[in-house]
Amino acid sequence: LVLDSQSSPEERDRAEVEALGALHGLFRKMIDLLPTAEAPMQVALVDLLLRYGRTFLPDPNAFTGVVSSSSSSPPATSTGEAELSDDHTLLLRVLTGLLQSQSKAVVISAISALFYLAPRRDPAALLSSSSAGAVEEKGKASEWMKAASKAGLRTLRIADSETKGVLLEVLTPLIHALPELFRPSVKQFFIQWSDSTALRLLKLDILIALTDEMSVAAILRECQAYIQWGADTGGFV
Repeated sequence: LVLDSQSSPEERDRAEVEALGALHGLFRKMIDLLPTAEAPMQVALVDLLLRYGRTFLPDPNAFTGVVSSSSSSPPATSTGEAELSDDHTLLLRVLTGLLQSQSKAVVISAISALFYLAPRRDPAALLSSSSAGAVEEKGKASEWMKAASKAGLRTLRIADSETKGVLLEVLTPLIHALPELFRPSVKQFFIQWSDSTALRLLKLDILIALTDEMSVAAILRECQAYIQWGADTGGFV
């Protein structure tokens, strides 16, 4: 498919799928390269594998419980979660290994990929149906997400301001999906005087997501301090 400036979004999407499809025979080789590649190459490979995975691998967090007979995806289990193939599981294990990288960029890219490609909840007790037939998430966070959250919190402690902004953008959907993994470390998301406006807004969104009965008092006290900052300086954000 040849694209030009007049190509429609649908044509561009189709061209990307075709381009990613050319990687079918290289998928395992790219996974094998990940652990030993230089950090910039690891980031590039993870980005490519993430796009490939979101296009061709079954979504382990799609709770439909129904698979069309014409679907190319594996059949769903009784919990509604698609069975992970050996290649899919290998990719997740290699991505988890990258969480130990000395490169913050590699860690951030691995966290992002795990969020989209790994099960977020333990599949042993993932779903239950309400009386109205709605699907409700239950069960503990998966080991993949526990590892990703620990790496994110560890990196956040040592990151500079610019890296914190990128990391928090990656962590935000994970925090919204699994706030229980981050509530014990809520103080790491308290706003610092030196934080930029963008960083302050990210942290405020995260603090809202982390608020529960146990943390609400501490977060309210912190927000009162932010209000005082605004009174003293003429504006908080």
